[in-house]
Amino acid sequence: LIDSCDGALLLKKCSPGYSLMNFFPHDERKSIIIISDVIKKLHSASLEKKDFSNFVFLDKILKDLQLYSNVDEKYLDKARKLAEFLLKTSSEKVAMHGDLHHDNVIYNESENLWKVIDPFGVVGDPIYEFASFMINPIDKIWKRTDALSLVEERVHIFSQIADIDPVRLKQWTFVKAVLCLI
Repeated sequence: LIDSCDGALLLKKCSPGYSLMNFFPHDERKSIIIISDVIKKLHSASLEKKDFSNFVFLDKILKDLQLYSNVDEKYLDKARKLAEFLLKTSSEKVAMHGDLHHDNVIYNESENLWKVIDPFGVVGDPIYEFASFMINPIDKIWKRTDALSLVEERVHIFSQIADIDPVRLKQWTFVKAVLCLI
């Protein structure tokens, strides 16, 4: 961040500035490795040392599952129950981007770093952070005949690389997918 004014942000240019979309769908493993590393760095921020008053807590976001929606009631009901269970059983809370997907991770060659853009700012279960990536690129993934196997492959790789519970990842992914439909 270089400067900000009235909600607008002036960011440093990333050159060449390509996103993780460059790896979809031909090199999923590479994009998963990159985003896992990015998430690890993001989540290392301590909640005790920082002011997170501008962040939204995950339980507040999940209240949207209670809104009227044209989403099939059985999916809403399942998402509500899963969200309640996941919140109750979360062992830790971290500061998260909140919408971390392929287009929000940009490569800056001059610094040899992957940078994140467009943060939402959420505090909650760290596995939730992976859910946005899991369902994206949403406009392309669900049109694929192999969408289910692609998601399963992502779950498998994330659970190995990021050492996260594959069941919780699937559960958060379902909740996030339903939230996106509301």
